Amino acid sequence: MPTPPPITAPYLLVTGIPLYLDGGGTLLIDELWLKDLREHFVYLHNLTIASPLVKAPSPPGAKYVPVDFPAGVKRVELPYNSSMLRALRNWPRTFNRLWRAIGDAEIVHLGVADWPLPSGWTVTLITRLRRRITLIVIESAFWRKQGATVGILGRLKARVWEAINRWCVNRATIAIFTQHQYRDELMAKPGLGHVIPASWIDADNVLSTYAVEQSWKDNLAAPARLLFAGRLVEEKGVGVLLEAIQLLRDRGVAANIDIIGSGHLSAAIEAIAVDDSSQARVTLLAQVAYGKPFFDVVASHDAVLIPSVSDEQPRLVYDSFSQGVPVLASATPGIAACVRDGVDGKLIPPRDAHALADLIAWAMTHRDALRAMGVAGRDVAAAYTHREMHARRWQLLADALPVPSPGTPGEG
Repeated sequence: MPTPPPITAPYLLVTGIPLYLDGGGTLLIDELWLKDLREHFVYLHNLTIASPLVKAPSPPGAKYVPVDFPAGVKRVELPYNSSMLRALRNWPRTFNRLWRAIGDAEIVHLGVADWPLPSGWTVTLITRLRRRITLIVIESAFWRKQGATVGILGRLKARVWEAINRWCVNRATIAIFTQHQYRDELMAKPGLGHVIPASWIDADNVLSTYAVEQSWKDNLAAPARLLFAGRLVEEKGVGVLLEAIQLLRDRGVAANIDIIGSGHLSAAIEAIAVDDSSQARVTLLAQVAYGKPFFDVVASHDAVLIPSVSDEQPRLVYDSFSQGVPVLASATPGIAACVRDGVDGKLIPPRDAHALADLIAWAMTHRDALRAMGVAGRDVAAAYTHREMHARRWQLLADALPVPSPGTPGEG
C-alpha cells in the first residue's frame, strides 16, 4: 500500500503526560514519550500538543530530556492535577483552554487513561459540541478493579469510569485498541474499531535471524537464565512471581531469575534475592535505558517472564521477540492476543503461582524449545515495529479525512 500524504489538517493531541519546567527555564520531556512523539512528527505536519505543565524539577526514575520539537509544533498548557480535588477545582480552566484549542483543530486525538480525572471526558464533550473528527486510543483499562481487596466504593468507581469511557469510545470517529477485548467490550459495534498492538521497537532493534542464532549459541554456553523486566507492582504479577519462586525453593528446583525494575514491591524482591542458599536464585539487576542497553540484557536470557494480572498488552512482548527471546506469560486478554502458545511463547492461567513455578522449572531443562520459540518470535517482531504501528494509524487518519477538491489547499 502506498504511503499516504502527510496530514496537514490542524491536529490536536491531548495527553495527561506532563512536561516539566526546571528552575533554569529548560522544558523537559520524558524520553520515551518523546520517542513516540517523533513518530507523530513524521506524518502530522500541523500539530498542537495539549499537556499539563509542571514548574518543578522532573521526578526521579524516568529519564527526562530537553524538548526538541520541530519548528511549527505548537503547545497548549493545561493545569497539572495532583489529586481529584485539584482536578475538579481546575476543571473550568481546563475546559476553557481545551475549548479554544479544539476550536482551532480539525482532528482531535484523545485517551481516557489520565489520572486523576481523564481529560478525554472533557475532550469528548467539547468535540461533540464543536463537531470535530476524533481519534481515541485505548492502551490500558486501569480503572477496571480486580481482586478480592476491592471494596464497594472501588467497584462503584470502576463501573462509573467504564460507563463514561464507553460513552467516549462510541462517539469517536476512529477508535484504536491495543487488544481485541477492549474493542469488543467497550464498543457498541466492535466491527467499527481497529486493533493495533502496541510496540515501541525500531526496525534496527530487531536482530537478524543470523544474529539471533549467534545470540543463542552464547546463551546455551552458559547456565539458563530467565528475566523479569517491569514495574515491581501487583499488576505486573510480581506477587505471583514471588510465590512461584518460593514454591521452587520448597521443591529444591534449580532456577536462575534476573529482575529489573522498581516499585513498591522492591523490598520484597531484595529480600528474596539476598537469600542465595537456595537452588532457585534471584538476582536484582541495575536498571538500564530503553534501547540497545535494554535489548542487550533481554538477548542474554533464555526467556522473559510476564506474569501480568492486568488485561493490558505489554510492549515487552515485542521487545522480547525482537531479540529472538520467547515469553513465558499469563494468558491475560492482552498477552494472549499477541503470543502464540507453544509457538513463540508459553501461556499459563493468570494468578496461578503453581503453574508459573512449573513453567519456570520446565524452561530450565527445555532450552532448545525456547530457542525455537525465540526464532519464531523474531519473525513476528519484524512486522510490529513502532513505525509500523504509526503507519497504520496514519492510514486510518488519511481514510477518515475528506478528499480535497482539485486545486484546494492541502491537495497532494
